Parts: sequence; structure tokens; C-alpha cells
Amino acid sequence: KNRHPNLYFWLGGFDSHRDRIVDIVQGFTGILIKLKFFNVSEFVDFVTDKELPSYARKSDDIVISGYLDSRNVKKVVIPLQGNWSAGKNSPKLNTIASSTDALSSQGMHQNAMMTTLYMQRHFRIWQNFTFYNVSQFSEEMMELLNCEAGGRFRCPGLSK
Repeated sequence: KNRHPNLYFWLGGFDSHRDRIVDIVQGFTGILIKLKFFNVSEFVDFVTDKELPSYARKSDDIVISGYLDSRNVKKVVIPLQGNWSAGKNSPKLNTIASSTDALSSQGMHQNAMMTTLYMQRHFRIWQNFTFYNVSQFSEEMMELLNCEAGGRFRCPGLSK
């Protein structure tokens, strides 16, 4: 079963009432990782290696998730407690930042896709997924990718 058909990540926490195992952890509102999940010197060597592609340096969520996967660490999104829909106990989010899709700007969508492919090859992880090299996409495919990433901002024909 393909849980991520468009390389989007399960958006958990706010609408979930149970723990969910995920492939990618995202740090928009923070993540908790036990230090024992890391070999700190190994991880630091990996992320500071001059051979690490520049696009991967801009995709920290994928790099951290891939590293954890290479160490067989299960990643779990834990549901938030409380009545979020009523606004009680809800986190205070920056309204501008929370309405901005970081993947739609500065080539971040392409960075994310290229990083998943890099991590898959480097650590031999996520073998049940097929990732594509966006540098080999046709102009039409890149338009579709940018449209998906940027929604109405990048798709002139898309209604609001």
C-alpha cells in the first residue's frame, strides 16, 4: 500500500486520535528525539561531510528521518491532547509562517525529492518506495511538480 503517493507526508497530530508510524518526521512545531537514537559523532560526520549535496542541507526533516531509518528507529506521531477544534490548549502558531508552504518556494519541493532519492541510495533505506530524479524531468513534468508544490500560486489555471 502506497501511503505517500505524492511524496507528501502524513499530516498528523491535530486530526488524529491514535499514534501513527510515519516515514518522515517534520519539525514545524517541534519533534522529540531521544539521544540514544543517534550515534552523535556519526551523524555530525554525515551532515558536515563536504560530499553531502547542498539540496540535502536544506531538507533537514528528510535527512534526520533517513538517518533514523538507517538505524531502524521507528518514528511515531503522537496525537495532541485536548479539544483543539475549540481552540483550548491549542499551540500558538505564527499565522504567516503556518500559512506558508515552504515546499513551494526556493525549489524546496525539488530539494525534498532529490534528498529522498539521495538518502535512499546512501543508506539503502526506503527500498519499498520509488523516487524519481527530478533533474531528469521534462519541462512539462517540472511544471506539474511546481504546480503541485505551489498550488494556486504556481498554477495560473487553478481556481482559488
